Amino acid sequence: MDEREAGEALVASLTLDLLDRPELTAAEQMILLSLLLQTSHRGIRSRVHPLLRHRDRHVRKHVIALLARDADGEDAQALSASLVPLTTASDVQTARQALLALGHAGARWAAEPIAACLDHPNMNVKKTAANALISAGAPPAVPKLLFWLGRHDNPGLRDALVEALRTILGDAYAATVVAAADRADDDRTRSLLLTGLGGALSARAVGALADQGSPAGAALLSLVAAGRLTLGSGTAAELTDRMAARGITPPVPRVPRPLGRTPNSTLWRTAAGTPRPHGASWRGSNGIPAS
Repeated sequence: MDEREAGEALVASLTLDLLDRPELTAAEQMILLSLLLQTSHRGIRSRVHPLLRHRDRHVRKHVIALLARDADGEDAQALSASLVPLTTASDVQTARQALLALGHAGARWAAEPIAACLDHPNMNVKKTAANALISAGAPPAVPKLLFWLGRHDNPGLRDALVEALRTILGDAYAATVVAAADRADDDRTRSLLLTGLGGALSARAVGALADQGSPAGAALLSLVAAGRLTLGSGTAAELTDRMAARGITPPVPRVPRPLGRTPNSTLWRTAAGTPRPHGASWRGSNGIPAS
């Protein structure tokens, strides 16, 4: 142990001794817990773990952050047994901090309870749960992730849902989302699911799905035509015949405007911004008014 480690161990030991005092206020406990977070000393979990049941949510938040920092391997799995119940806490801060800690620990064994937090009425908790599943996701979380991808249009939440699904499903991501879209009960759900496939499908794949009569295929053609879905390869022009056959208006190709000079009313104004006298001529090619 070098001098720095010895110093941090001493600070941690003194801080923990102070935390054990029964007369401390919640504010004082938060200060001491914040001090522990600034040290790299480990082995303090058993001393602070009882504070997970503290009545003050701010104290619980600091304890969770401290425990998550020191958890890895088997310790992380043991810690998750304490954190999972806190994801259902009535206060938002405790629930969010527990989700952050589970995500930090890569607690894939807790994917299902993490995914259950996507049902939380608070958007911050929903987003935290979705982001936690990026590193702690597993197949049991997929149904809930797909459900919310097809129900919610919040951009930040959707980005996290898509990233979590891509991480869990890998190469099966596109096929899984298309299958869910085929089973959707309404057009809005189907469209929300399929817009999560940006860059995942080629024009050829979209055409093949449309030719098979897939409900998702027809919806994909509409999304591409409306510019709401980016193709992974190929262009919308390859799908125009299929769009027309289904009464979908194909996108109009953008024709670049030719470069060239057009008369500009500002050329008729002086540097002060007032109109030039009547009868003034256009500027010549050198920028000087012709005489």
